[in-house]
Amino acid sequence: MLRALKNQHGFPATWQAEQTHFNDRSYLFVFTNHPFLGGGIRLFPDDQRDPDRLSLVMVNKAKWHVLVPILMNILSGQSNHPRLHVYRRHHFRFATTAQEHIQIDGEEFHAPIHVVLSQTNQLMWLPGTE
Repeated sequence: MLRALKNQHGFPATWQAEQTHFNDRSYLFVFTNHPFLGGGIRLFPDDQRDPDRLSLVMVNKAKWHVLVPILMNILSGQSNHPRLHVYRRHHFRFATTAQEHIQIDGEEFHAPIHVVLSQTNQLMWLPGTE
């Protein structure tokens, strides 16, 4: 984690919900439809969970002494630091040309990437036990 704090540079990203936003100091973007980040890290308390909308958690690049409290806040499951931005919408558009590591549902990708993220309800067939 300390190496990532030191080595991760801010990168340019564009995202859109109702309005288009550009940020050239992006540090972390997480789009999710549940309160957990990989490995069971809780992003939100249960009372902030909204299963009908996607959540975007965004952090801008800052000096390490600013980022550490933000990241500790995320790891504690609170996600309510003043420099941590959380948006909830039914869909987002996201794009970056920076060569960043990206995971989508556990699959690894590299930028540039241009995606539309939305949530769909879907029935699942599960095998029965008889």
